[in-house]
Amino acid sequence: MNRNPTSVRPLSGNEAVPIDGNVWYQLEIDGKSLLLMTRNDVLTGLSLKLGPALKIYEYHIKPLQTQHLKNSSL
Repeated sequence: MNRNPTSVRPLSGNEAVPIDGNVWYQLEIDGKSLLLMTRNDVLTGLSLKLGPALKIYEYHIKPLQTQHLKNSSL
């Protein structure tokens, strides 16, 4: 997955997930880092409340990881 923090930033553009898009830059999260993130990384590393952090992981990061695994096994 070739994503840089600029292309990862749209994950924060959802009203239901109030996260400052600059966090991706500050933490230097790119596509490879995103694929390696665990649920615990999101809950503790992004300095978010529990609800928004879970939404980011469950609805954005986890599906990307699953999709990447499916594409890699082809």
